[in-house]
Amino acid sequence: MAKKYELDLIRCPICQSFFKQRDIVAIDILNTMSHAKCLYENPVQIKLDIKEVGKYQEIVNKYGMN
Repeated sequence: MAKKYELDLIRCPICQSFFKQRDIVAIDILNTMSHAKCLYENPVQIKLDIKEVGKYQEIVNKYGMN
């Protein structure tokens, strides 16, 4: 499992805000993670097929992003 400080360094590519453990995020088929709200509200963002939507901490643990 990644150390806390490493997880805190990942940002949403759309809004550039750091993810918080309880943020709702979406991960796509290229393993790009964005805030779900940012992804669905941004009409310009290229949308790939979404693999899963869930809490940031759960997605990081499941997909081994450390």
